[in-house]
Amino acid sequence: MAEGVEKALSEGISFGNRRKKKQPDSKPELSQKPETENEQLLRQQRLQDKIETAKAINYSGMAVNGGSAWFVLFGVYGFISDPNSAVFLDIINDLFFIEITHEQILTFIEAWKTHLLSLMASSQAFLAWYQQMRNKMKQADNESFFKVVNDEIGKLL
Repeated sequence: MAEGVEKALSEGISFGNRRKKKQPDSKPELSQKPETENEQLLRQQRLQDKIETAKAINYSGMAVNGGSAWFVLFGVYGFISDPNSAVFLDIINDLFFIEITHEQILTFIEAWKTHLLSLMASSQAFLAWYQQMRNKMKQADNESFFKVVNDEIGKLL
């Protein structure tokens, strides 16, 4: 064993004596029947339906994320600055024997506001990407979502 290692280190590795693999028998190609115009039109209609669904998902996500962002930016402060909120906070403090102040609530909201807004933005970006991929599927006349994703990744690499 040591001789083989020393020989390989001194002479290098030889690829000339490799075993030759047997070539597999050629398999007959399965013939695909030519696509009819009707099948192509049906596929285009299915792809168009998927695009419409992706648009609806994207727009409804925009409404939810946009409304949530407005509430986080402006609605929470309106709720906290309301005098009734101070009374409600006093009731919670008395009921549960805890001490929560307005400053603690404001600090908590400020700490989490950026995280919540970035979560909303990234989820909306994902929905827009999904709609864009559905458009590319229709342009490529391909119903395989992952094939289109792999093609896009291949363009990047």
